[in-house]
Amino acid sequence: MIVVSFISTFNSNVEESGLTVLYDPARETDTGRRQPAYVRIQVADSPDHQVYVAMRVDEARQLVASLMSVVMLHDAAERLAAEKAA
Repeated sequence: MIVVSFISTFNSNVEESGLTVLYDPARETDTGRRQPAYVRIQVADSPDHQVYVAMRVDEARQLVASLMSVVMLHDAAERLAAEKAA
C-alpha cells in the first residue's frame, strides 16, 4: 500500500494564521504518473510560513466523520456543563 498523506511544516516566525481548504483534482504528472485527487488543508500561508495537511479524498471523508463525532461530543459536554451550572 502506498501512503500519499503527508504533513508539511515550515516556520520562520510569521504570526499570520488562517484556514483554507483546497481541492486538487486527479491529474497526470509530467512523467505520466497518475496523481490521485486530494484535499489540502492550509492552516497558514504566506511567503515565509506554510503549514498544511494533504490527504486523499477517501482520507478526507474519514477525517470529516471523525471531526463530526468530536464536535458532537464537545457540544454535548458544553450542554451538560451549562445544565449543571443552571
